[in-house]
Amino acid sequence: LKGQGFAQSKNDPCLFVNPKTGVSIVTWVDDLIVRGSDRETRLFYSALSKRFEVKDPSFLTPDSPLQFLGMDITMQGAVGTPQYYIDQNSSMSEWLLSTGVNPKPNVKCPMPESKTLYEDMTEVTEERAAWYRSVVGMLNYFSATTRYDIAYPVSRLSQFSHKPTVSAELAAKRVIQYLYNNSEFYLEGYGPVDY
Repeated sequence: LKGQGFAQSKNDPCLFVNPKTGVSIVTWVDDLIVRGSDRETRLFYSALSKRFEVKDPSFLTPDSPLQFLGMDITMQGAVGTPQYYIDQNSSMSEWLLSTGVNPKPNVKCPMPESKTLYEDMTEVTEERAAWYRSVVGMLNYFSATTRYDIAYPVSRLSQFSHKPTVSAELAAKRVIQYLYNNSEFYLEGYGPVDY
């Protein structure tokens, strides 16, 4: 990427920007998502395919959403002033079912009081601790990508990952129940189709 004129971000090593063409690229292992004008994006993929074996790229349009790392990216609106949406609703719904936690209606807050984390400090069994760590790991992923509404409780739950307690396990289940009740969540942005 650097050989094609891209500069690596100092804040996020997965982000590359070409100041000349305006193309931005996010990398994740062997996946890329590219944002730029149609012409510059196609030129980038053409150059990439001369050097590496690549799949045919998919282009975001109102009729063709993209999936990237469990995120659904959609576009709506008129040419020139489209709206972009990113969500993990599908991935989250599948994951919620896999947790084994039953939905509970009317859970409107993921963690109303952090003191509930300390009501029962009994450590859970190793099997339950493994479940807890798995759940908190996935919650961390969701909170770091699109679900900033659970960032604070997930941060607090992470503090118990080494030795999960009964109260921490109950609090994790509450966050899951909150997500069942608030599974439709979108990040929204506006921008031009072409640079």
